Amino acid sequence: MTAAKTTILVADDDQIARELLAAHLSVMGFALVFAEDGQAALETAREVVPDIILLDVMMPKMTGFEVCAAIRQDPQLKQIPILMITTLNDRDSRLAGLEAGADEFITKPFDSRELRARIELIAELNRFRGVQREKEKFQRMVDLAPDGILMVDQNLEIVFVNQAATNLFAATAALPLVGTRFPFLVHLMIGGQFDEILFAELQANKEVRHLNGTFQRLDGATFPANLSVGTFDWEDRPALQINVSDLTNQRQLEEQLLRSQRLQGLGSIAGGIAHDLNNVITPIVMGTEVLNETLTDPDELQVLKMIAAAAQRGGNLVQQVLTFARGSEQQMGTVKLRHITKEVEQLLAKSLPANVELKTCFAPEELSVVGDPTQLIQVLMNLCVNARDALPEGGVIEIELKSQPDEIGNQRVVMVVSDTGTGMSAETVKKLGQPFFTTKAEGEGTGLGMATVKTILKNHGVELRVRSELGKGSTFEMIFEPAATSEPTGVVDSPRQEVSGSGELILICDDEAAVREIVSYTMACYGYEILQAGDGAEARALCQQHADRLAAIVTNLRMPYLNGLRLIQSIGEDGDRIPSVIMTTDSSAELRCEIEEVGAVLLVKPFTTAELLSTVARVLRDPVTEPTTARA
Repeated sequence: MTAAKTTILVADDDQIARELLAAHLSVMGFALVFAEDGQAALETAREVVPDIILLDVMMPKMTGFEVCAAIRQDPQLKQIPILMITTLNDRDSRLAGLEAGADEFITKPFDSRELRARIELIAELNRFRGVQREKEKFQRMVDLAPDGILMVDQNLEIVFVNQAATNLFAATAALPLVGTRFPFLVHLMIGGQFDEILFAELQANKEVRHLNGTFQRLDGATFPANLSVGTFDWEDRPALQINVSDLTNQRQLEEQLLRSQRLQGLGSIAGGIAHDLNNVITPIVMGTEVLNETLTDPDELQVLKMIAAAAQRGGNLVQQVLTFARGSEQQMGTVKLRHITKEVEQLLAKSLPANVELKTCFAPEELSVVGDPTQLIQVLMNLCVNARDALPEGGVIEIELKSQPDEIGNQRVVMVVSDTGTGMSAETVKKLGQPFFTTKAEGEGTGLGMATVKTILKNHGVELRVRSELGKGSTFEMIFEPAATSEPTGVVDSPRQEVSGSGELILICDDEAAVREIVSYTMACYGYEILQAGDGAEARALCQQHADRLAAIVTNLRMPYLNGLRLIQSIGEDGDRIPSVIMTTDSSAELRCEIEEVGAVLLVKPFTTAELLSTVARVLRDPVTEPTTARA
């Protein structure tokens, strides 16, 4: 602050004293403002906001002590230096002035040189206070900045950091950033080196350079970041300002985006993959059922059983991918958890190692929930298989069913799967259910099992709680709403005499020869007369040739030239209403609606002989004479 820019308020009720002070101070270049009493001094101070106040002690309306105290209470004025001028030279008066907030005292009559010295000292003090306030504002501003800000001198030594930089580089009182050479923090730099050459180039060109790479914290960890580096004058010396933008969250978001894109891609191709795989699996499933009726050798039957189990497992895997990638239509109903637990117990009985024991613990009462029994079995199977894999040295897997009240007293049905295995760290538990995340060795897991579990439970409105500790096993607790009724969802019975045909003519249409042949052979074995077509156009021609005898059509959905839906529609446009079954992998609500609209029935691949025969028998028994009205 220069004298020419310094405004001094002189408050004194003595006009001669004011004129004397004006004579002494005007030659120093100060701008002077005067007040004749204490009240006027306070009002003028609030209006002008001077740089320094010279305040007489004894004044009318308000004493100098009262004015001083009021100024110190005013947020706008409280930082202004105050020099009190008084004829009182006793200790109590000085103490009263200090308590009121005065910075300096001078006693009347005063020496002109002393007055000037005191004013210059106060002006310098005021300048220092201003600088200090600006520094505090600067410090506050940079501390609030989200990016790390560092200043480095020409030796590349850090001379200033903000709070964000301190946190970013894990600095502590024992390991401070200030005094550290910045190149020490560079783990890998892309686009240039951070050295004395860079410092000289930036100083010469006065440009801003953008760099990025990986940087090292003082605790040894690393993180990705972008740097913006430009020139800065620090305490009258050349320096560089470095803004550090942490890219850790951005990289995580990019990884999540890539994962999401992978899932979108999986969802897009899942239907096609499922269609092709189920065309392979369906003949195997139905073929094993046919052979099971003819083979008698125990060894051959055992091999056949293994083939059937493998085909069923393949079908389940396809359905798991569909459920995970894009969801699937749920067949909701009342499910008795004891029944599906026993089914899983039977499925696992021969697949668990000898050193792994499976225990079940059931509540005395029957516990029922609303859900899709197939998907709930899949959840239980996935959790038990994961538990088995966590028991390399053997141990116990336990499935427990119980009823317990929640926090507000409402009863809940709880299914618990626990093991005594290797357990998981807290970090691993947090990642459970992330697509493609697996703790298993490469080639031993896809990372879809737990993701599928969480997808199914979320769609069922079931809360999943996971507790685990390394070396102490894991516990998965699923909390269901109890079902209002205990009537269990039914299952399809094995083929019986009432689903056999009596010579009815059935058209089988599928572009996959293996599926077409096994379906035709199976239905022929059960008393139906069969026509075969390899695509929609051929099927359309056969329908016209045999319109008078054709009892039903069993067609694939996806076919060249004319798909299954369009085939049924075109036959209806001719005025013929033939009972129809459409085979497909997709079981979404939208497709079900489309199939119902053309007057057909859906049969989801892969299907068993029982499902095929019962579906055909149903459409023959209860034919749909008119397609349903399209839904809004």
